[in-house]
Amino acid sequence: MQLEPYNEKWENDAKNIQSTKTPNPDMIADFERIFNVWSEEIEKALREVENNNFLEKEPGPKQELENWRTKMRKLTCISE
Repeated sequence: MQLEPYNEKWENDAKNIQSTKTPNPDMIADFERIFNVWSEEIEKALREVENNNFLEKEPGPKQELENWRTKMRKLTCISE
């Protein structure tokens, strides 16, 4: 899975956002849209991991550890 990057046209606006009194509303809207897509994709990936682990084996400490390891791998993959 690859998450959509933000548009490079916002690079200067994003770098200077703290020194700007009024941020570019188009940039904010685009970032909000991208953030919402990222959030949905991350939640979907975590649900898939949880559903797969729940169906596979008996619950117990080893399964719980494996569940968290799988989530960590999935999140690492997403963040890279």
